[in-house]
Amino acid sequence: MTTARNPVHWFEIPTRDLHRAKKFYEAVFTVELSLNQLGPLKMALFPMVAGAPGATGALVKSKHYTPSHDGTLIYFRNL
Repeated sequence: MTTARNPVHWFEIPTRDLHRAKKFYEAVFTVELSLNQLGPLKMALFPMVAGAPGATGALVKSKHYTPSHDGTLIYFRNL
């Protein structure tokens, strides 16, 4: 028997102004994003509910992440 999984594992939305983007997404989705730093990456993490459907992700600010027409980075799970 196979267990159904969501193919999207994680997403990252590049931003130049992390606090502005955080405020925007918190207002749009009525959630609280948590600020974290992973090495040079500054992130605002979307909340995750274990066992609930859907994927989670983060807003990311770094010199290597530039908002552009290329858009959001999406990480897929190996099904």
